[in-house]
Amino acid sequence: SVSALGLSKLVVLSHHDPTDLNDFGLSMLNLADLRECTPTCDNVTLQNIYCPTQQMANIEGSSGALPQVISLQALMNQDGRLILAFNDFVQVTGQDGIRLIVLEMSSTSDCSYNIVQDFIAPDRSSAFLLVNFNTKVFLVFPGERLRMLEIDVSEGSVETLVLDHLPHANYDHLSVETGTGGPDTITGIMNGNTLVSLRYAGFEGLRTSSQFFVQHPVHSTSSVSYMSGDGSVHTRAVVGGEYITILDGVLSNPTAKAQFECPQPEIPSFWNP
Repeated sequence: SVSALGLSKLVVLSHHDPTDLNDFGLSMLNLADLRECTPTCDNVTLQNIYCPTQQMANIEGSSGALPQVISLQALMNQDGRLILAFNDFVQVTGQDGIRLIVLEMSSTSDCSYNIVQDFIAPDRSSAFLLVNFNTKVFLVFPGERLRMLEIDVSEGSVETLVLDHLPHANYDHLSVETGTGGPDTITGIMNGNTLVSLRYAGFEGLRTSSQFFVQHPVHSTSSVSYMSGDGSVHTRAVVGGEYITILDGVLSNPTAKAQFECPQPEIPSFWNP
């Protein structure tokens, strides 16, 4: 399983034998190395961020047998700690859970990171979104009703947030929206045909900030923000069935390109011959 970490790195979870504790690891790959690699990329090395000696050390009752379908999410918190979340199986409860690992940079270990926290969020969902708003970290789960857990990365604990003010609807294809000129939002598809944006609302969790009805079923969506002319443009593609819908919008608080005019250099008269 692979998860993007910003725009320059990938986090890779590898396991050849999911029942073998010693055949499991987390590593990091710089995307710049892929641009410079040989045709087979056999000269690209992975940076270990989770050493074999640390595996399963702090999880009481973890079986070490990973589920067949694994979702991996990674983010760098504002304090510089790397937070990873992926599916695991807890033997004591006999149920799937979301394993959360918090790591910080190391200068003495064989791995580039040391483990700060390693714990399980008791949720059986195979799909989830790991996101941070301000200094807080959350897990958001799609489904027939949107659910949200607040993660205390310092204490290694989770708390369920009640989202009763959101519509009772089916949410899918959740993603974090960045670069729109304002706070990050969560974008998803509601009831299979409505593009919805959700903003962080403090102790209320999430609130709906906008909705857009699409004239066909939606199976996937993606977006990009870029500079065009003197302003910022946001483009979203919505795909479903035989249709692709392209939505273009100018940001309500656009970032204009700054134009700099530099004066001609002035040469003192005594420098002239």
